[in-house]
Amino acid sequence: MRPTVRTDGFIRGTHPEDARSFLEDGCVVGVGVLFAKNNELRACYVTPAASRKGVASALIRELEQEARKQNLTVLDVDSSVTAEPFYAAHGYEVREHCEHILSNGQPMACVRMRKNLK
Repeated sequence: MRPTVRTDGFIRGTHPEDARSFLEDGCVVGVGVLFAKNNELRACYVTPAASRKGVASALIRELEQEARKQNLTVLDVDSSVTAEPFYAAHGYEVREHCEHILSNGQPMACVRMRKNLK
């Protein structure tokens, strides 16, 4: 049985982003964000209790479906090093290894990845 994902609409901020959340017993246990303007899967996070239960995979499928509806042909993601195998298992390919500078000035390793949606 696949987990179901519900649409929470748009996050209001500097740019509109399409967000999906996964609910379990009325509580959010996962969230994913698509920033279509930049062909970017911006976030996919689940709570530790929801880890390895298909929640993140359901979110990715839902966001990719939405991207296709918006006629996107590729999706990019800046993955953490630890999430690289997860995205690779979903068809994302490594483009480069790089660093993000966090708001506190600390560097964080990341992996730029891309998936062809055709």
